[in-house]
This record gives sequence, structure tokens and C-alpha cells, in this order.
Amino acid sequence: MGNVMPDVFKRVVRADIETAEAAGLLAAVGSVGPSFQPGLLPRTTRDQAVITGVVAAANYGLTVTAQEGITAVARRLSGSRRRAGAATFAANLGAAGAGAVVQRLFAQRPGESLARAAVRAAGWRLITGGVAGALTTGADGLVRRLTGERTVGRVNVWTVLGAGTAVGAGLYFWQRRAVAGQEEQGKADAPSGEHGHGELLGRRAILVGAVISGSITAASRAESAAASIAARGVRWAAPSLAPFSLAAGNMIVRSLVGYAAYRGARLVYHRLEEAGTVIEPAYDTPPSSRWVSGGPGSLVDWADFGREGRRYVNMALTAGEIEEVTGATGTKDPIRVFVGLASAATATERADLAMRELERLGAFDRGVIAYFSPTGTGYVNYMAVETVEYLTGGDVASAAIQYSVRPSYLSLDRIKTAWEDNLAFLTAMSWKLRSMPPERRPRLLLFGESLGSHAAQNVFLRQGARGMDLLMIDRALFVGTPFASAWRRAWLDDPAECDPEGRIVEVASYDEWLALPRERRERTRIVLLTHDEDPIPKLGLPLLIQAPEWLGPPDTRRPGIPRGATWRPFVTSVITFVDLLNANRVVPGRLEALGHDYRADLSRFIHAAFDLPAGPGTLANIDKALGERELAWARRRQLGESLRPAAVSAVRRRAGRPPARLGSPPSSGT
Repeated sequence: MGNVMPDVFKRVVRADIETAEAAGLLAAVGSVGPSFQPGLLPRTTRDQAVITGVVAAANYGLTVTAQEGITAVARRLSGSRRRAGAATFAANLGAAGAGAVVQRLFAQRPGESLARAAVRAAGWRLITGGVAGALTTGADGLVRRLTGERTVGRVNVWTVLGAGTAVGAGLYFWQRRAVAGQEEQGKADAPSGEHGHGELLGRRAILVGAVISGSITAASRAESAAASIAARGVRWAAPSLAPFSLAAGNMIVRSLVGYAAYRGARLVYHRLEEAGTVIEPAYDTPPSSRWVSGGPGSLVDWADFGREGRRYVNMALTAGEIEEVTGATGTKDPIRVFVGLASAATATERADLAMRELERLGAFDRGVIAYFSPTGTGYVNYMAVETVEYLTGGDVASAAIQYSVRPSYLSLDRIKTAWEDNLAFLTAMSWKLRSMPPERRPRLLLFGESLGSHAAQNVFLRQGARGMDLLMIDRALFVGTPFASAWRRAWLDDPAECDPEGRIVEVASYDEWLALPRERRERTRIVLLTHDEDPIPKLGLPLLIQAPEWLGPPDTRRPGIPRGATWRPFVTSVITFVDLLNANRVVPGRLEALGHDYRADLSRFIHAAFDLPAGPGTLANIDKALGERELAWARRRQLGESLRPAAVSAVRRRAGRPPARLGSPPSSGT
């Protein structure tokens, strides 16, 4: 027993791993520090753990792949196992140097292609892999020279962990010092709430991150083991394919994993679509108002509305409610039209149904027609609709056409359908307006939020601001436009071409809008409201391999962009993706303007962008009413959810349908 423990201790202390795996481990541990840099929004310890785990696992996998190639070249050139260690060290230095040359030759420049950025990113990986390999073999060579060990092609794991920890800790404290320096200069990073960036970077995050990283790495190694088994099967079944058996094994395993992921995604999509059409007890009966779709005489079948359509029409204001908040006289009951995805088979048919419904309700006798391009689930920001109704005294007809029942991030495949819906409706609307005498013609307003902005802007792609004139649109307000919008990117890249008359403006706040020259505001017809710290307009494929303009020199950054953040390939995109998941966390009744939550901005921007007059104190009264109504409806939904099983069963029995599986739908439509 006395000799067993020393032997175990020696095996632990002398634990060796392959050079490539050692370099990957060093890169993974070393990347922990940079993963703690500030993002656009506050994040929790769990969020940080996910970032740390994913970044570490990705660095492990990419570095192992690069190091396997470097080691293979070194062994081939050395011609001797005795000189393999020195050759590997030299090859890694050469790879790092080559990567530096690539970085310099392909330095980022304005308007560059993604192909050029990808070459530069490959240079970054060469530097990372080469430095990790050189540190690994160099440190291990020094240790083995001191201890007299002569193992070739393998590295002591504790040496690697020590070097990786030193690198990671150095980068971590350098990052914290940079952030602290910016704060001392009065340039604090984005607000962090109770999860400040300093406190957040704690031991729990590192521990959970290590668990996540280990799990992902274990899954990767399990895939490699499965590929080896599949390769043996290929060699047994087809000996002639032996040289390609490992590649074939990898292809087989990845195909199976891909198919499983596809089936899983289809299941998730199906569940989310069910949630999008689920019956909510708070809105289980058709509205009694004759001024909204689904009410008496409606051309749109109530059964096709889905969750968001039912909310939209049931939450319509009345003339009395408008008068109570604004004090205006002569108010009207506003019109609301909604056409669900299931209401008609094609975009043309859905647009025609919406036009006929508007005609039936007398929309063309109103002073304003407002079209709301919904988000992925069909959600229309009810605060935006209500604000328009308040400011027009109810003299408005609002319309929306649904193109998906899934959340926006899973509805990107529905953008073409959304474009077809919007184009068909707006084209039909423009024909109708042109046929009317100018003195009787309503103003046409356009509102889009999140994916709804992207879908609406696609209608004007390659037309810039001129597309508004062609479709008789008087004013437009786009809120939180996603990065994927080609229309917005084209305008940002070449404003003179897209908007020669200067009618488009993008601002982050109402104060920024007021700071514009008066003549600029009066000339504006299209307003893009984009918070500085909103990740949705910033997260796109280029962020993986290309430094964005919004992370330029700290002194030139927008107020909501953290000064202490540094762009890093892959790392920044992971952090921004986690920011995206936190971008729309709202508290009912508490209006805020942060991230992708624009509720506190809406009354003032709808007033300004749509040129709708408001008396003294009216906007403050509207904000108060919006918060109270949101809280009241949230409580109503919550009460309905508590009674949900019995209520839904009763509704489905009345409809002659079997009981449905119940779930809790999200509180936000985005």
C-alpha cells in the first residue's frame, strides 16, 4: 500500500498528452481571460459561463486541428524522432510568423470582401495555433531538460495547464485594467446592473464554463471515436477505400449528427408553431367591436388568427379610452385589421383579404392608414398601435399581415413570404390611394420592428428612399432593424445613392433626434431608431471574421458601446449572440429604452416620425396609459393561464376538437 500511492502520484504528475492536444488545451485555457470582456448588455454568471465554455471549446478544436497539420509537417521535415521536438517548435514559430505576414498583407480595409476577411482570420488562427504550439513544446522542452525526461511527441499536461493559466490570467487582468482605465476617464462601459462586469467575472462562471467546455470537448472526442469505428467498418466492407476510410467515417458520423440535428430542429419548429397558434383564455372569444377583424361581419375567420392576431384585435382602444387619456373631443373607435398566415394560401390572397376587410370597415374614410409589419410570430407592438390611435384621436385604420408563427430568430426562412405579403399589400394600397381624390386620400404610415423592419424594408430594396414615393407611403418608422437588412446596409454604405434628398435618418435616442438641425428633421420621412447597445442590428456573419465599425477606436465609439471591449475573431460574435438572448427582457408596465426594448421611445418617436400632433402633457399621459394597459393585460393573461387547462378544454369541446397539449406561450412576440 505504501508503494501504491507514490506510483499513483507519479503517474498523475507525469501525465502526458499528444502535442496537438496539449496545444489545444493551452489555447482553450488561455482563451478564458479574453472571454470575460464586456459586451453590449449586462449578463449573468450563467451567461458568462456559456461564453467561456463555447469559446474555450472552439479554441481547443481549432487549435488541435491546426497543430495536427503543423506537427505532421515538422515530423516529415525532421526525418528523426529525436529531433521531432525541436522541429515542432520551429514549425510552430514559422506558422505564427506566416500568420503575422498574412495578417499584415490582408489588413482590414473599408468595403473589403468577406473572402479577404476570411484569409485574414486564417492568419489569426495560424498565429494562435503557432504560439500555442511553440509555448507548449518550448515550456515542456525546458521542463524535460531540467528533469531528464526524454519522451518524444508528447507533452506534460500540468506544464500545459500552468502555461495556459498564466496566459489566460494575464489577458484577463489586462482586460480588467483596460475597462477600469476607461471608467476612470469617465467613459464607463455599458450599464451592468446587478451583474457588473467586474463582479460577474467570478469563480462560479469559470467553473461552469470549464464544465461546459469539457462537455463540448468530450462530445468532440466522442465524435472522433465514433468516426474511427465507422472507418473500421468502411475498411472491412470496402478494403479498396482503406486510404479514405477515416474521411469516410467522419462523413458518416457527421451526416448522422446532421440528420439528428435536422429532426430535432423540425420538432422544435413544430412545437413553436403550436405555441404560436395556441388558444389563450384571455382572448378565447371573438371581439364584440364591429371596428376590428374577427368582430361582427368580419371577412377573416377567427380560427385563423393565432395567438398574436387575437391579442392585436382584442386590445383595440375605444373612443372613450382615447378621450380619457388625451382629452381630445370628437374621437372615434379606431379600426384594426389582421390577416393570419392561415387566412389565405398565397401572399396575393392575403393582401386582397386585408384590402377587402379595410374597405368593409370604412378605412378609406379615415385620415390615416397605418401598416404594421409584424415580427416572426405575427406580433405587432401594441404600444406602437395604441400610440398612433391616441395621437390621431382614433381617426386611423391599422393593418397587419402575418407571415410566420415562430419567433423571429427562427423565422428567417419566412422573409421571402413576408416580402411577398408586404409588397402585395402596399402595392394594392398604393393603387387604391392613387384612385382617390387627393383631398380625400388618407396618409399612409409604415411601422416595422425587429424582423418586421427587415421584411418591410425588403420591399424598397435597390430603390432607397424613392420606393416610399412609388408606394404612396408618407412616413415610416423602423425600430431595431436587424443586421441582415440589405436595404439598411446599402443606405449606410452609400447614403447619397440611396437617399439623395436626405430623407432618411438613424438615431439612437430622442435626445439625438432633437439634436439634429431643425431643417434636417423637417426633411426626414424615414426614421430608423437603433439603440447603440442593441445587438440585433450588429450580429451578422461578418462579425465572426471581421472587426465591425462600431468597435473602432474607443474615443470614437457611440455612447452605448463599451470602451473596454476588443474585437476578437469568433469571441466577439459569441458574446454578441448572448447579448441578443438578453436583448428583450421586459417587465410589464415598466417602460424602458435599453437593448432591443424600445417601449419607452415609442410615443415620442411616433409623434415625431409620423408628424402626429400632441398637446402639452399628452405624451406623458400616453406613456402612463401604455404602462398601465400593458400591466393590466399581462395580469389578465396570467389569470387566464392559471385557469388555462379547464378553459382550453371547454373551448376545444365547443369547437368539436380533441384536447390539445398545453404550453406556456412567451410573453413577447419577438
